[in-house]
Amino acid sequence: MRGMKFTLVVNLAIGLLLLMWAAYSDVRTFAVASDLADERRSSSPVVQPLEYAELVDLLRRATDAHENVCAAAGGTLIVTSSLGLWLNARRPAAPVPSREADA
Repeated sequence: MRGMKFTLVVNLAIGLLLLMWAAYSDVRTFAVASDLADERRSSSPVVQPLEYAELVDLLRRATDAHENVCAAAGGTLIVTSSLGLWLNARRPAAPVPSREADA
């Protein structure tokens, strides 16, 4: 029983980390696009500049699948682990063998 509870708590923590990573990568897309746009502006004028919106669109398409997988896996782990912990808490405690022998 104790091992299962520990596993469910670890799965819950992993699920939360996956959801946080999905949110972080979404926010990070804009920061990377801004850095790339600044780098393109400061580089040689021969290079055709990309607009900020184009960079965001390219990065968003590149990271969309990653974010969706992280969010889905994290959400699934959180739901299943929470349900397992809730069901584990509702289960009646096993009787202590020494008390049954006394009765």
